[in-house]
Amino acid sequence: MTRRTGSEGGRDRRGAAGGDVGPNEAGLGVRMSRTLGLLRLVAVLFGIAVLLADAGWYGSPARLALPAVAACWGVVFGVVCLTRGLGRDLAAGELLMGLVVAGCAPWAVPPGELATGPNWVLLRLIGTGLTIVWCFPPAVWLPAVLAFVTLYTAVVHEIAAPSALEAALPAGAVIAVPLAFAAVVGRMRRGARRCDEWLALAHTRRRGRGIVAARRQDVAESDRLVHDTVLNTLTGIAWGARDAGGKSVHARCRQSVAICEDLLAGGRDWEGGLMVALGRALDQARATGLGVEFSFTGSTDTPAEVAAAVAMAVSEALSNVRRHSGLPRARVDARTDPTGVLVTVTDHGVGFTPGRYRADQLGVRRSIIDPMGDVGGSATVRSTPGGPTIVTLQWSRRSPDAPAVEVAELEERLARDTAGAAGRGAVVWQLALGIVLVMRLSYYQHPGLVALAWAASGAALVWAGRASRRGPLRGPAVAGLTGLFLVTQIAAGALGQEGSRVPLNWVLVSGLGVCAFLTAACPVRQWLPASAAIAACAGGIVATRYSGGPGIVGYLSVMFYTQAVVQSVVGALGPMRRGTAAAAAEIARADAELAADLVASAKITQDRRARLDRLRADTLPLLAAIGDGRLDPAADEVRARCASSAAELRRAMTSPVAGSDLLEGLEPALRAAERRGVAVRMQVAGTFDAVPGTARDEVVAALSAVLATVTPAATAVTVTLTGTDDTGEAFVTADDPAVAEAGPPVTPAPSAWTQVIDDSGDGQLCVEIRWCPPQRVGGA
Repeated sequence: MTRRTGSEGGRDRRGAAGGDVGPNEAGLGVRMSRTLGLLRLVAVLFGIAVLLADAGWYGSPARLALPAVAACWGVVFGVVCLTRGLGRDLAAGELLMGLVVAGCAPWAVPPGELATGPNWVLLRLIGTGLTIVWCFPPAVWLPAVLAFVTLYTAVVHEIAAPSALEAALPAGAVIAVPLAFAAVVGRMRRGARRCDEWLALAHTRRRGRGIVAARRQDVAESDRLVHDTVLNTLTGIAWGARDAGGKSVHARCRQSVAICEDLLAGGRDWEGGLMVALGRALDQARATGLGVEFSFTGSTDTPAEVAAAVAMAVSEALSNVRRHSGLPRARVDARTDPTGVLVTVTDHGVGFTPGRYRADQLGVRRSIIDPMGDVGGSATVRSTPGGPTIVTLQWSRRSPDAPAVEVAELEERLARDTAGAAGRGAVVWQLALGIVLVMRLSYYQHPGLVALAWAASGAALVWAGRASRRGPLRGPAVAGLTGLFLVTQIAAGALGQEGSRVPLNWVLVSGLGVCAFLTAACPVRQWLPASAAIAACAGGIVATRYSGGPGIVGYLSVMFYTQAVVQSVVGALGPMRRGTAAAAAEIARADAELAADLVASAKITQDRRARLDRLRADTLPLLAAIGDGRLDPAADEVRARCASSAAELRRAMTSPVAGSDLLEGLEPALRAAERRGVAVRMQVAGTFDAVPGTARDEVVAALSAVLATVTPAATAVTVTLTGTDDTGEAFVTADDPAVAEAGPPVTPAPSAWTQVIDDSGDGQLCVEIRWCPPQRVGGA
């Protein structure tokens, strides 16, 4: 996973996929670019509708020149955003076009609309403001937006407005909308980066689990290999095989040595498909005198690990037939198709009563059931005394399991961040409305009542914004908030001066912030009726009190389009959240699997060499000497050595191994901490293969108890594990204000294997947990 580098000011803030952003932030940028591009194309259509509504004034070609140029540029801008993404070069061109439009506004807008109401130029400048806010840092976009307003105000004041204030107030939206959008964008980007950091932590832990799982699976496969070759051969010689002095025993010994050295050293004896793997298993069985009938239908396009598992299981099943069925014959039927693999091994020998397999019954469980389970398949053994025995091996193709839990967690985090960002932007918009209201109180008959309604609706908006941090708003909260804003609109419209557009402008824009917030904070079944009610109320007030003549269509079109733009941007964040969360989780999973494969391959090579060295020390030389004829397998001394080696191998293969379970045992505590809002960073160094089960349980319990005391306000929470052989240390550190307020956390008491050292205090959590054998705990 890519991580951010550099400072915020020096980073390219395009939001498109780049080398310095994580998958959530990159996905946010791509989808926002497409949203802005689509909205610009819709804006071109709205602009054409406005021009048609005022067709009488736009009859001159000179008056149509600027709208035509702006429309052509809008089409280019939208198409490029949709196809190639929104970059800084395109945003710079948009900024220049905005300056041109602002400076030429008096020659492209009817004089009556320049200072008294919204027009397509202001709408165009708002769109430009959104674009540059998304692409540039505040040091660039804020002066640019102020330049738009200053230029527009200057030319309008010079030509059509009675005062500079009258000229500047209509352009207030050009500042207010980008400011609100900037608040939303900042919150969204920070939320995306937090999700990327969370994914990085998940990536680290999944990578560790992948390495552990890969090494564990390789150990299991090696154990099966040793069982099917070395252990079976040693056991047969120790028990006194009927042909102990024959050529078949010498051949089996040589074959066991060759296979162990090849596969444990890293060879891939099973490559070549299912047909080849089964053929080798059948050849081995036939070499022992067993007659095998074989049928195969379908293709050989089977994953190598599946072919290896099936071949191991078939080999063990045929070995059991030879040793236990009482008949020298068996039948193997294999079938493959696009849905999977089905193999049956049938014999008509004496049969047996299937039951639960103990840990020391290695054959059926380790070499038939377990290998099929490791590759996602299944194995069943059906038999009755005196009847046939049928071993069925089945594997089905399936798509990789989607990381549903991580997708849901990521989407929930992004949803809370989106609602918080929209709430913050809505509050900024409400404050801007208050400033405009104060500056134009003279246009209202009872300004105190209007100001009171504005304050009440603003307070309700702040409360709803805080409530949305805990989850989606419920129906009563949405209804109450909507009702307060409807009352505010009605008060502003009814108490405004008759014939003045100023109160009507305020009514139309007063609902933008709350509509955007509701779109982000509640489901569509709730925000759509609420937004429709606010828009209908504003439209009804304007329709009954508008006195500007036939321009009402264009007037309402511009304002309703602005609301549609705002809600479309916020509404697009829903699919954006789902797509970003799914893509980010999938990327994290793929990256973790790749990293685990790379690291595990080296670890597996080391493990294989270590196991091969142990076999080479005694067992393989014994088999090699028998295979070469230097030792007589019928001799009592040789049989005793074989029996001793077989017993040692069986003990090693059936003894419990607890080392790798240490990391796996910590997973519930880490998940619980994340559900409480605590992000934990894991650092692991060393090996834990020699940690006994008792020590592992004590260490897991101690670490879980410490993590349970960490509060959501803590930062830089880190768990560091180091281990060598049967000793090790775990450190839990964090910056947690609760440590200073409530004292050091309650840590578990030392136990047989563990010693706990707590140096927490002054807002710093620092707990060390050491483990070593009980006789050394006191001196650790």
